[in-house]
Amino acid sequence: MNRVEQKPPLWIIVFISGLPLFSETVYSPSLPEITKYFACQENTAEHTLTIYLAAFALGMLLWGKLADRFGRRIGILSGFAVYLLGCWGCFIAPTISWFMAARFVQAFGACVGSVLGQTISRDSFTGKELVRAYAAVGSAHAVFPALGPIIGGYIAQQFFWKTIFLFLIGVALCVIAIVYTLLPETLHQEHRLNVSMPRLFKKMVQDKMVIGLGLLIAAVSGIRFSYFSEAPFYFMELLHLDAWWYTKSFIGISIAGVLAGMFCHRMHVRYSSYELMRMGIFIALSFVTTLLSFAISSFWILYSSFVYIIISLLCIMGGMFGLGIVTTVALPMALIDYRKVQGTASALFGFYYYFCTALVNFGMGHLHNHTLLIMPLYFFVIILTMIVVFYTFVRERVDEEQEEKVNI
Repeated sequence: MNRVEQKPPLWIIVFISGLPLFSETVYSPSLPEITKYFACQENTAEHTLTIYLAAFALGMLLWGKLADRFGRRIGILSGFAVYLLGCWGCFIAPTISWFMAARFVQAFGACVGSVLGQTISRDSFTGKELVRAYAAVGSAHAVFPALGPIIGGYIAQQFFWKTIFLFLIGVALCVIAIVYTLLPETLHQEHRLNVSMPRLFKKMVQDKMVIGLGLLIAAVSGIRFSYFSEAPFYFMELLHLDAWWYTKSFIGISIAGVLAGMFCHRMHVRYSSYELMRMGIFIALSFVTTLLSFAISSFWILYSSFVYIIISLLCIMGGMFGLGIVTTVALPMALIDYRKVQGTASALFGFYYYFCTALVNFGMGHLHNHTLLIMPLYFFVIILTMIVVFYTFVRERVDEEQEEKVNI
C-alpha cells in the first residue's frame, strides 16, 4: 500500500487538529480548585493557559520544519509522544511551578496537531474540497475548546481535577495508534525540502495578507481562550452559577461553532470571503456590545443574577458564532501563495498568530479584577482592533483573490 497516494480521512484531520485545543481548555472549570490546591493567586492559575499558548507557538517552529524535511506522519507521531510526557508531568505536579513547566511541555508537543492538521489539508485538497475541509477544521477550532470544559468538568466532579490528565494520556495514545495505522503520508518524497526559514520569514512578514489574517485569527483565538480562562470566575464566583450548569453552558458554545462552519459552507456561493469576514466581525461586535451595555448598567444587581447569566450566555454564543465565521474564512486563505513550503509556512504562521493569542490571553489574566465588567470591555476593545486590522490589511488582497475565484 502506497500511503502517499491516498487522501487522508477528513475525520482524522479534524481529530488531530482539535485535540490540542481541547487540551487547552479541558481543565478550565477547575481553575478555582487549582487556585486552592496550589495556594496561588487567581491570575496565576489563569496564566497556566497563557503558558500553554506560548509553548504552542514555539513548538510550531520545530514541527513544521521537521514535517517539510521528513514527512507529516513522523512529525505528528513525534509531537504526540512529547505531549504524552507533558500530560504525565501535569498529573504528578506537586507545585504550580512544576505544573506550568509540564503544561509547557504538553503544549510544545500538542501543537503538532494544529500545524500539521492544516498542512495535511492543504497537501490533500484543493478548490471546493479544501473549502469543505477547512469548514470542518474551522468548526473544530470552535467546538473542541468548548467541549473541553464539558468533559473536563464532568471528570473533575466525578473524580479529581488531576484525573483529567490521565484521560488526555488515553486519548493521545488513541491518536498515535490512529495516525500510525490509518493516516497516509501526504508529502511526496520529491517534495521534501530543507526550507530556509529566515528567507521564508522575510517573505511572509512583507505579505499584508499574512499579517492581517494572522492578526484576525489571533484576536479570535485570544477572545476564545480568554473566555475559557475568565469564565469560571465570571459565572461561578461572581454570579454563583453551579459548577454542573456552568460546564453544560459550553454546549451552547459548541453549537455556535458548528453553526458558524455550516453558515460559511452554505453562504460561500452568495458572498465573497471579504463579505463573510466583515459579517462575522460585526455580528461579534453587536453581541459583545450588548453584553458590555448590561455590565455597565449593573443589570444583574437591579434585577436577577439568573437573568444576567442567560443574557451573558446568549451574548457569548452570538459572539462566538460571528468569530467562528472569521476563522473559517481566514484559515484557508492565509497561505495560498505558500503551497510548496506549507509545513514551514504553516509553522511560521502558526507561531505568529499563537504568540499573539498568548499575548491576548495574558492581557485577560493580567486585567482580571474580580468584576463583571472587565471581560466584555476587553472583548469589545479587541473586536474594535479587529475592524481596524480588517480594513487596513485584508480588503485589497481579498478582492484580488475574488477575481481569481480563490474564495470560500
